[in-house]
Amino acid sequence: MIRFLFESIPLDGGPIHGLDQGHITVKGNLGTASSREIHSSMMIFVSAFTFLYELQQYLEDARAKIYCFTGVGSLFQLEFHKEGDEIAIRHGDQAVSITHPRLILQSLLNAVSEFSEASGLPPDDVCYEDLRRTLSDVERFNRTFFGVRGR
Repeated sequence: MIRFLFESIPLDGGPIHGLDQGHITVKGNLGTASSREIHSSMMIFVSAFTFLYELQQYLEDARAKIYCFTGVGSLFQLEFHKEGDEIAIRHGDQAVSITHPRLILQSLLNAVSEFSEASGLPPDDVCYEDLRRTLSDVERFNRTFFGVRGR
């Protein structure tokens, strides 16, 4: 079991912007990790599409054994370790989950897609196209690599 949650931090009721700050929380079968715990917000939209793209690259590369995600402009990190047919996710010394790569990618895709749709990020925003393109590319990769459809 793995679940990702993306949250933006509202700035004085102003319009949503692609460079806004926010937090990531990851809930797994072994524990929970959140950027809130270390009070280290990140550029949440940029972090979301960067995380998706880098995770895809990691899964695609059979030689890559470890991947470390760091939130953009943040100290928050998650480590992914390939262990046979599964991936172990850690946050520092804390184990978060051990699960199948397909479940990790599908959960991350769902979370980023839901966050993107709910955020109301305007189409003329600097990050909008990058986010949409990354979602589309990673959904295509998910279908071909794992043979599954998005949400």
